[in-house]
Amino acid sequence: MEAKKEAKLNMFHTVIALCEDNLATVALIVAFQTGYNAFKTTVAAIVTAAAQLEAQTGGYAISKMKAKKDLAEFGAGIAGMLYAFASTKNDDVLKEAMHISYSDISHAKDDDVVAICSTIYDTANSHLADLADYGITAAVLTSFNGGINDYSGKAPKPREAVNLKKGVRNTLNTLFNDASKIAKEQLDKIAVEYLHNGNKEFYNSYESARIIIDPGTFKTVAQLQVLNTANNEPLINVKCYRDTSVSAKKSSTKGFITYRDLAEGSHSFMLKKEGFKDTKAQAVVAHGKKITLVVMMDIV
Repeated sequence: MEAKKEAKLNMFHTVIALCEDNLATVALIVAFQTGYNAFKTTVAAIVTAAAQLEAQTGGYAISKMKAKKDLAEFGAGIAGMLYAFASTKNDDVLKEAMHISYSDISHAKDDDVVAICSTIYDTANSHLADLADYGITAAVLTSFNGGINDYSGKAPKPREAVNLKKGVRNTLNTLFNDASKIAKEQLDKIAVEYLHNGNKEFYNSYESARIIIDPGTFKTVAQLQVLNTANNEPLINVKCYRDTSVSAKKSSTKGFITYRDLAEGSHSFMLKKEGFKDTKAQAVVAHGKKITLVVMMDIV
């Protein structure tokens, strides 16, 4: 992904992190909450499409495990929106059909994963006209369908790969435009109302979160130290995946993993090591600052 898009995506994640930490405040203005839900769903689609593009550019190096995890998160999210929609319509049949969790997908066999997600996709597509307020758009479903195909299919031939990458880039551009439009035309306009209901601090934080920082104008550092929960000893050769990247850094003999020249904003990390439970970590890095996180990993 180009640096400008990475900077914008980091801004999107910063907005989401702020809103997730202040859900009660977000809920005070229904119109803002509705727009935020659509924004969050669109950003989730961006992350999935970006992962697909990076995997294709790197020769389809993405592992089936990560593809399954991404698909489970995306599919369960869409199913949840469909469940919420069904609840407003008192449609018990649809509610039961879309009572699908992350675990239902992530623990299913390969063929069942594709079948479950295809059902979610078909159901969402058939109700697409009613789902705009829930953040389910044609572009979101295109990204989701791409995730299904990425998980179930084999690497295409070179000519097909070129066409597929072009399609994913087009989808990614559409999703970025959609997210930006929601932020500018809905969230930015409605957020001013928080000044009138006693939440000036939230409004000011939102305004700050919406600033896009040029990733080439500063250096920020995030350093993780990975320790064994059982004995507090450093863990070596822990694989760490940052944000949407499918390439990993490994921890040093003292358990350190260092990322330099990060874009300001929120970053997520997934740590993996054989014999230990997968562990997530989150960090918000500020302009020109260094942040150090101690991450504890549990033995399986």
